[in-house]
Amino acid sequence: MRSRRALRAAAVLGRWLTARLESIALRPLFFVLAAAALAFAPAIGGGFYLDDVSLLNDPAFATPSGLLDLLQPSRVRPLTNLTFWANAQLHPSSALGFHLVNLLLHLVAIWFARDALSRLLPEVAALAALIVFALHPLQTEPVAYIFARSTVLCGLFSWAAIAAWARGRHWLAVLCTALALLAKEEAVALPIFFALLPQARQQWRPLAAMFALALATGLRGLLATAQIAGSGAAFGVNASPLDYALAQGYVIVRYLRLLLLPLGLNFDPDLNIHPQLAVLCWIALAAIGFLLFKHRRPAALWFAAALIFLAPTSSFLPIDDLAADRRMYLAAPCFAACAALLIPKLRAVHVLAIGLILAGLTFARSLTFSSPQSLWRDTVAGSPAKLRPRLQLARAVPPAEAIDLLAGLGNDPLVATERGRAYLELGRPADALREFGLALAAEPGDPRFLTNRGTALAALNQTAAAQTDFARALALDPCLYPALLNLRHLGAPLPGTAQCSFTPQQKAQLGLR
Repeated sequence: MRSRRALRAAAVLGRWLTARLESIALRPLFFVLAAAALAFAPAIGGGFYLDDVSLLNDPAFATPSGLLDLLQPSRVRPLTNLTFWANAQLHPSSALGFHLVNLLLHLVAIWFARDALSRLLPEVAALAALIVFALHPLQTEPVAYIFARSTVLCGLFSWAAIAAWARGRHWLAVLCTALALLAKEEAVALPIFFALLPQARQQWRPLAAMFALALATGLRGLLATAQIAGSGAAFGVNASPLDYALAQGYVIVRYLRLLLLPLGLNFDPDLNIHPQLAVLCWIALAAIGFLLFKHRRPAALWFAAALIFLAPTSSFLPIDDLAADRRMYLAAPCFAACAALLIPKLRAVHVLAIGLILAGLTFARSLTFSSPQSLWRDTVAGSPAKLRPRLQLARAVPPAEAIDLLAGLGNDPLVATERGRAYLELGRPADALREFGLALAAEPGDPRFLTNRGTALAALNQTAAAQTDFARALALDPCLYPALLNLRHLGAPLPGTAQCSFTPQQKAQLGLR
């Protein structure tokens, strides 16, 4: 008798808890914002990675007057650059402020996404898309990687534009689209998404304005890739448009796999893609799209939206890196909306439970981004044959470990340079000189390698030879800061630097006003 009463009481309590959870889930904004803040919190203590370092070395970010330079037509992503400049004025050499702003921008993006999704989707599907956008581990990279702020800022204004459009404020949507384009050129896909929405034809004037803005931004971006050395996109990439577009079929399927099973995330993935497999992936994606369009058109819209948002980085326009998790920032919630519309009897409590699991996985992924060592160890483990993460890890670990890490990698100039740096830190300049010599033999005209060899010669008290190397390096690059700094340490006169731009800290170290 007592056991029956206990079972009844447990059943009543279970129903009450389920109802309460569903009530919370249907008013999710506070829950999602709090969960996102906690899930991404470990990444706030992270450092500067890859392109982040350029923010420290660019005088335009480091000086108050540099704001004018950042707004010049030759600069891309002016809105993102403006936020970096403001960060640098408050925290010139600390990564904490940069990471904190990235997280705050993501939280604001969640706010706008909630408004947009709730107006375009049924309640539970909107909740599923919101939780994936806010809490999925795929979103860790754009939030935790400082240089990916352009992705977060572009996403924020994209959701603001979608929310404004859904409210019927179409010209406000045009303004938000312009801001998204100023944050990152990938927002060129946004007008295509609006064109797919119901009754878009009746709003052809604001839609035409969006397409004009997108076209101007796209052309400007292409021109910038042709003019900026090492741009890493379009004209600055060795891959042909056809080869790149073919590979993206496999890359998008990989994104979908990571969305469903977020294991094996990698900051610098090493992909070996067979053309036949890539073709099969494109066929599969086309078949899914066709079936959805034929039988489930609401879901087809969101599947198409995800592919549209991936198009600027996953189409015929080549980019150095075939894949990057941050490119799923806007596409992931669209895929989630598509899936939620296809799942019968999906309840808010189920979505909430998935959200808690995703938050835990994101917290673990954020821990990986909490220090350079943890990030690059994880990346090397996932891409053991790729050189770039191994070089980055070598810079993050003690020099003795770096030498062991780089052993057996041959005489690639970058590898030899890193070994030489580690030998210098260990107080072994003769070994460093040998490694720097190997790098210079591979690329004799590189001023960086001349400077490195000069540094080793100076450590061996071969001052005259060191000065010769520094002078040769400066003849090739008159503003090469390491060569100028080494010359100053040797007490030699510096050549003219009137045309050079340096940060205030660099000027102080060089004794310049």
